Amino acid sequence: MPRPPKPASPFRYFNSSPEVIRLVVMMYIRFPLSLRNVEDLLSERGIDIGHETVRFWWHRFGPMFAADIRRQRVNRMRGFRHWRWHLDEVLAEASRYTVKIQVQNEIALNQDEAGSASGTGFLIEQEVRANR
Repeated sequence: MPRPPKPASPFRYFNSSPEVIRLVVMMYIRFPLSLRNVEDLLSERGIDIGHETVRFWWHRFGPMFAADIRRQRVNRMRGFRHWRWHLDEVLAEASRYTVKIQVQNEIALNQDEAGSASGTGFLIEQEVRANR
C-alpha cells in the first residue's frame, strides 16, 4: 500500500530556515517593535534581513502561527477537569446606535492554588442596530 504524500511545507520556496522565519514573525508580533526595530535586532544577531522581508513574512506566516498558538492553547485548557465555554453578551448604547457584542470565553477553573479563574475570549458576533 503506498504511503500518503506528506503535506508541502509552507517554507519550501524561501531561502531562510523556518526557525529564522518563526523568530522574526514572533518577535514582531510578541513585542511592541516596529519593522525597522526587528531588522536592527536581527542585524545585531548576525541575521541580515530587511524590514520589508519582516513585513512580508508577518503577512504570510502570521495567521498560520496564530492558528497554531490558538490550537495549543485550547488543547492545554482541555487538560483541566473544570474546563467549559461561557457565552457573554454586552449591549452598549451610543447616541442612536445599539451595539450587541457576543464573546465566547474559555475558562479553566481552579488553575492555581489561589483558585482564580482565567480565560480568553473570541468575538463571535457583533450586531449594530439603529434605535428608533
